Amino acid sequence: MSNRRFINPPDAGPTNGRYSKAVVSGNRVFMAGQVPVDMGGHVSGAGDIEIQTSQTLRNVGRVLEESGSSFGDMTMTRVYPASVAWRNQIGDARRAAGLASATSTLAVIESLANPSLLLEISGIAHIGGERSTFSPDTVHETPGTYTHGVQVDDTLYIAGQIALDPDGNVVGKGDAEAQADQAVLNLLRVLEAAGGSPDDIVYTCLYITHPSYVDAIRTARRKYGLTGCPSTLIVVPSLATADFLVEIEAIAVLGTEKTVIKPPDVHSVSGRYEHAVVAGDTVYMAGQIALDPDGNLVGLGDSEAQARQLYHNMERVMAAAGGTLDDIVSATVYMTNLQHREGHNKVRGEIGLTTPANTSVVISALAQPDFLLEVEAIAVLGDR
Repeated sequence: MSNRRFINPPDAGPTNGRYSKAVVSGNRVFMAGQVPVDMGGHVSGAGDIEIQTSQTLRNVGRVLEESGSSFGDMTMTRVYPASVAWRNQIGDARRAAGLASATSTLAVIESLANPSLLLEISGIAHIGGERSTFSPDTVHETPGTYTHGVQVDDTLYIAGQIALDPDGNVVGKGDAEAQADQAVLNLLRVLEAAGGSPDDIVYTCLYITHPSYVDAIRTARRKYGLTGCPSTLIVVPSLATADFLVEIEAIAVLGTEKTVIKPPDVHSVSGRYEHAVVAGDTVYMAGQIALDPDGNLVGLGDSEAQARQLYHNMERVMAAAGGTLDDIVSATVYMTNLQHREGHNKVRGEIGLTTPANTSVVISALAQPDFLLEVEAIAVLGDR
């Protein structure tokens, strides 16, 4: 008997059969990116961020309600606005909706699946469980719109960390290396407050605002021992303010045995990160790209060919973890141009990956300029 439920309330907008609004597995709700559309699929409030934020949060609320949870059960959120100018309005709306007790990462994106959409919000909620929040005094205060760390049972979610010192001053203006160092230190301080260590981290996502900052954030991860977990790196137009050059978010699992997945038939990651980690019944998978086993790019300039290769890699990673693509409950798709969406969706449809919660955003670049697509995922084994 399946322990998995697919959540698709009709009044939260259509999915057109390509994904689920949320997937409930056990006591966790993996919520797809919610956007400001009504039940007919029409965009609400064209050009108006307040109306669009209100509609998006209304859809979030409906999805959570249908799953048996609420705003207060959210543990992790990602906010993708199409402009940094809307940060305060979105933050105020989050606070009013009751999302201040969840973690948050805000990354400005180039566009969403429909250019008329101004923002998207995805996340994870836990129904029940023992919950603790962490905002240590060794890390800057939040603006009251999110929490630095949220732990439910053994899983700790850490908000996107930036280069602020404990007094809230920007560290290393214009210096990506100094900012990466401070951001990682802040992440580790939140982890330490929860009683964890770098060995507990099962996933990181790295956000940078220029491709030249790749080495800076990788150096900081290596310096502080964060290379033994899956990771995704994306380039975005902006973070919460123009002063911030890098941001890093993380998930950690405390006190649970973990298995690092090193599939022999997927390209080497050269000690920078791992393809996947299994903690308990959950597989945390790094962003997969279109490299063959020898590390050669497949599909130069061809988004459909790149999608086919990266999903082939995901299939191999899942096989090495003891599962299949059908075990995936949540996926995030990063595209460097909206024109890549058609080829990507064609491949997803062909392989039948139509039920996970899905978020798709257009970002500035990936780790290398020839990469057009990257997909990260979380899977749960044995719940189907």
